[in-house]
Formats: sequence, C-alpha cells, structure tokens
Amino acid sequence: MAFTSINIQNFRGIKSLEISDFAQVNVFVGKNNSGKTSVLEAICSGNGAYSQTAFRDMPEVTINEALLLFRKLDPQNRLRIQVQCQDNSMNIVEVEPLYASSNGAASNKVVKDYGIVQTRSVGTSTNVERYDYVQSADDEHHPQPLFLASWLHPKNLTDQLDQLLSNIIEQKREQSIITALAEVDAAISDIRLGAQSAIYCDIGLPRLVPISVMGDGIRRILSILVNVLSAENGIALVDEISNDLHYSTLTILWKAVLKAAKEFNVQVFATTHSYECLAALTQVQEANLFGEDIVRVFRLERDGEEHRAVKIDGENLRFMTQKGWEIR
Repeated sequence: MAFTSINIQNFRGIKSLEISDFAQVNVFVGKNNSGKTSVLEAICSGNGAYSQTAFRDMPEVTINEALLLFRKLDPQNRLRIQVQCQDNSMNIVEVEPLYASSNGAASNKVVKDYGIVQTRSVGTSTNVERYDYVQSADDEHHPQPLFLASWLHPKNLTDQLDQLLSNIIEQKREQSIITALAEVDAAISDIRLGAQSAIYCDIGLPRLVPISVMGDGIRRILSILVNVLSAENGIALVDEISNDLHYSTLTILWKAVLKAAKEFNVQVFATTHSYECLAALTQVQEANLFGEDIVRVFRLERDGEEHRAVKIDGENLRFMTQKGWEIR
C-alpha cells in the first residue's frame, strides 16, 4: 500500500482538507462539487512528477489554465499537497507563481510560469531530498513519481488501453480480467489484440468480436481492471467508477478490483455517486475474501469554503447500507 494520508491546501476549490487512514481500496462519495475528483487529482499530484495533463481532459496545461489549480484562481493562495507513505516517509509538493521582471524588479501582476518544489523525507530519518523545477520545463528535469500510477476518468476509457492490455497479456495476467468479463457475459472465453491494436472478445462465434460492439459495461469493466492491473505496487485512480454499469454487475466489478488490488499490491482510489455501487462493495467486503478490512469510504462534505472527510470503515459501511442510510 502506498499512502496512509494526505493534506491538501489551496488546491482547486479546497482551502484545507486532511484525510487519514487510507486502506487498500478507498472510495470517495459526496454531493456534486464536494471535491471528490479534486482529491483524486491531489493524490496523483502528491505522488510527484507534477502533471495535470490527464486531468479533466486537459490536452495541455498553459499558464492561464494553471490558474485553475489554485483556490479562487489566485496564485497567492499557495498550493501545498502532502502525502504520507506507509513507511512513514513524506512527499510535499508546493506550487508558487514566478513573476515576470519589470525594470529589474519582479512584477506582482504578470505570472510568467510556476515554480514547483518537492520535498521528500526518507522514513523517519532526517534525510531530505528537495527538487525545484519549473512547470513548463522538460519532463526529464522533473523527479520520478514515488509510485507507478494509472488514471482513469469517464473521458479516457480507451486511452492507451491497447498498450496496457498488451503488457498484461504478455505477462499472462489476463485470466483475472476474462473471469470478471465472463461473469457479465458467460459467452466470453478470451480477449485478444488484433490488427491496428483492436481489442477482440472470443464469444464462441466463427470470428472474434470487437470490444467496441460489446456494450459500454463490458468496455468499462475491461478499462478499470486493465488500469488496476497495470499499476502493480502503485496506485490506481478511477473517477466515477460505476459509470455506465448496471447495478447487477457492480458486485462482479468490486470482487475483481479488490482481488487484483490485493494480489498485485495496488492501492485504489475511486469516486462514485451510486448507492448501488456502495451496497455492492459492502457485499464483497462482507464475504471476507481477504481476511481483513481493506476498504474505506470517505464522505466529503463542504460548507462554504470548509471541507471535511468523514471516514466509514467496512463494518460501519455494512451497518449503514443495511439500514438504508444516505451516505453518498
């Protein structure tokens, strides 16, 4: 497991938020605009090698777009993200504006770029590594991320899916994906890559069937599992994990996600609005397939500029869903 906690300051709409006691699988719930996706982005940024290019379908982060990272679009609100790892080491990412000079003096109006400072502590010792770099500089000058990370949101379901799946097939890991897909459609016996990186399913017909015609649910489950499996010993972030999925497939999805997370040491962070999704997660957790509570649900609440996260562990999640309490 990678992270145990995160502290967020002045990121997106979040003035201040601390979340602790992360587990193997963590799900964020809450009303619209409560900060769920922003928390995923903060976790990814706290992982290091600062990059927002995959977030919210941004093709490239320009100077003006970078303002969106700061609370109230004000770079004077210094952005700071701190994550603590399971080994008690920390990574702190801070972002501050770099102003254009005017007549030899720094201007307080024109931002020319953004400077980024990453400070890493090694365990509980006093060893500290500090990295200073500029947002627009070449990636080769940035430090490497702490952990391998995959990011999946509703608009990038198929981004690099063929490449990731190819790696999984090469490593002979595809059986767990096939098993999950077969629980949705019993005819599926295999998945393969064809010409021009097309993905096909074998459903017992004279020819293979493209995944593109198998329905959004099959593609969604495939994309989620491929991203989780591709983040071995790292983190997988999935925004709106239950999108496009019928409630009857959610238990199948969670069983496969939890199994893959445990088997390949992947820490999963996901968001959802779906009560059925949480109920399905409860059923899988209740089955106690892993001999321990590996699930946390965090309800994000917002009151004006104040944010807080209410932690719900596996036992309380079971009780609350059985009682039909509103926890989204």
